[in-house]
Amino acid sequence: MQALCMIPFIMYEKRTASPEVKEKYKLSYILDRKNICKPYISSLSTSLWFMFILTSFEWTYVSHGIVLGALSNFFLSLGRTWRSQNHQFEIGGQVMVTLGLLLAFQDTITVDASDISDRDL
Repeated sequence: MQALCMIPFIMYEKRTASPEVKEKYKLSYILDRKNICKPYISSLSTSLWFMFILTSFEWTYVSHGIVLGALSNFFLSLGRTWRSQNHQFEIGGQVMVTLGLLLAFQDTITVDASDISDRDL
C-alpha cells in the first residue's frame, strides 16, 4: 500500500530532479540487493510489533493507540505550516491525517461495549 501511495511523489521527482537523483529511480537501482535490504529490515520490527499487538488483543483501541502514538511527523508538519515553510503537498497530508484522527475519535466514542465480556473489558 505504501508503494502505491508513493507513485505520485516519484513521478514528481522524476520530472524535477537532477540527473544524479533520477539515476536512483531506475528499477535496477531500486531492486539492487544492498539498496532494497535496508528499507525492509528497518520496517520489519515495526510491522511485526503492530501485527503481534493486533493479533494478541484483537481490539480496535490498540490500533488507535498505535496510530495516535505515531503523529510526530504530523505535528512537525503543523509547525512548518505555522512558520509558513510548508511544502505544497503537506496541506493534503494534514487534511488526510486530521480526517483519520476524527474517524479514530468517532470510533472510540461511539463503540458499543455491551457485547464485550467482563473479562475482556
